Parts: sequence; structure tokens; C-alpha cells
Amino acid sequence: MIVLIPAYKPDNSLIRLTHQLSAHSESIQVLVIDDGSGSEYAPIFTELTLTGATVITHPVNLGKGAAIRTGLNWARIYQPRQVVVTADADGQHLVRDILRVGARTATHADSGKHSLVLGVRTLPDNTAQGSGTVPVRSKVGNALTIGFFTLATGTRLADTQTGLRGFTPQMIEWALNIPGTSTSTNSPCCCGPPVRASTWCRCPL
Repeated sequence: MIVLIPAYKPDNSLIRLTHQLSAHSESIQVLVIDDGSGSEYAPIFTELTLTGATVITHPVNLGKGAAIRTGLNWARIYQPRQVVVTADADGQHLVRDILRVGARTATHADSGKHSLVLGVRTLPDNTAQGSGTVPVRSKVGNALTIGFFTLATGTRLADTQTGLRGFTPQMIEWALNIPGTSTSTNSPCCCGPPVRASTWCRCPL
């Protein structure tokens, strides 16, 4: 399993998350995309490399969507049989939830499915870094994208803003063909048409 983490000017939460993932299993490949954070943050990315993570650096900030695209393309080239789970760099996603989404995605991959597994928030988890009240803007944005996603796919999701997503190898090619690179949203459909026999799967957290 590859854990793909787009990072822009991260703090020590990213180092802790990487240590925890690496300590859990040697089979987990942590892939961090430094999205133009600058020289001030170089020590953090150097530390990540020393823990065994693979770090790819964008010379300038290109946006989260571009960072995810870079990571998925790396996975397609160098680890084409691995599932990819995206997680945020701020530590809000717990290791147990990342592993849960990864296991669900691997099950779909073993069945040959084109699947995107979404780690859907249910109740607040106060043990996560940065947990607390969800901003009104995020609530409104989530409500709007829920409606759009339902119209576009016929599937209703409780949380379309999640950054915790699992891609089967069969789904990565589709994701890379979605138009555009930079994005400020975590909407999983990104206006791209679903592939034949694709599956949008919810994994409650």
C-alpha cells in the first residue's frame, strides 16, 4: 500500500504521521509530495526521507490537485500493482483510519474493481490532530458538493470533502485523466466521468 500525502509548508504532525505509518508495517510506502514549500521546510522533508519515505518536490506551489496527480503518476510508473491511499499532512487522519481505507481498497483491487474508496467522517474524533468544530464554510461547501456529486453519479455521500481516499490500481488511470491539475476542493468526482464498472465506496470512520 502507498500512502500519498500532499504537503505544503507542513509542521511536525507530518513527521509523526510518517513515523507511525512506517512503524506499523514495512509494506507501507509513504510517498510525500512537497508542493513548493520552500527551503525553510527542507529539514522536515529531509527527516521524512531518513524515516524511509519517498519525497518528490515541486519547485513551486501547484496546488493539492497537482500534488495528488504527481503522486498517482509515480505510483502508476513505479508501483503499478499497489493501492494508493491519500491522506492530509496535518495529522487529522489517524493511522487506524488510513489502514481501514487501505484494507477496503485492497479488497476491491483483488476483485479487479475500478474503485474509489472514501473515508467518510461520521462522528468527531477528538484524538486526531486539529480536531474540533468544523468551519461553517466547510459545512456549506460539503453540502453543495454532496448535491453535485449525487446528481453526477447517482450516489449520495455524507462527506465529499474527505482527503482520505483509496484508489485501486485500476482507478488510477481514470484519476490521472481528469481535466485540470490544481484544486482547492477535495470533491472526489472533480467533474470527471466515472469509468465503466466503477465503484464509489464509503468507508465509515
